[in-house]
Amino acid sequence: MIISNMNISDIVDEYHNGTMSPINAVHMIQYLLDTDQLPRYPELYELADRYVLEGLCYYVPSEVV
Repeated sequence: MIISNMNISDIVDEYHNGTMSPINAVHMIQYLLDTDQLPRYPELYELADRYVLEGLCYYVPSEVV
């Protein structure tokens, strides 16, 4: 699956519809973490936290200036 800013909302919809594979869900969350777009989808915070805690994803906070 190729994830970009052009299709992320469609990919999140696919997750909510239950038609996404588990590995693609991991890729989606990693993309949202990498691009700091997770705040646009607050319903995914818990999933992102779980994936980070389980080591499926990683998060490096952006430096705030």
